[in-house]
Amino acid sequence: IGTILNDYIINNKIYELDKIIEKINLNVENKIGKEEMNLKNLGSLLHNLSPLKTLTRGYSVVENVDGKIVKKVSDVNKNDDLCVILQDGKIQVKVK
Repeated sequence: IGTILNDYIINNKIYELDKIIEKINLNVENKIGKEEMNLKNLGSLLHNLSPLKTLTRGYSVVENVDGKIVKKVSDVNKNDDLCVILQDGKIQVKVK
């Protein structure tokens, strides 16, 4: 009878462990799914905020000769050479 009882206890513990493993696997899969969705959302946000995406909407980026972005009129002086970056290329300009 002792062997039968031990076998029952062992089988019961194996069953409990299998259930725990199933629960862990389900939780991991759910967490991975949530993180995948979060990553996709962040990727979309990053894409929409990309300077390249801004160019496709008709905007341009202006750089000085040092490659720094021109943000204000006060960043530019007469006769400065600038580079205007558009969706399909760059234009070199001189400030008058």
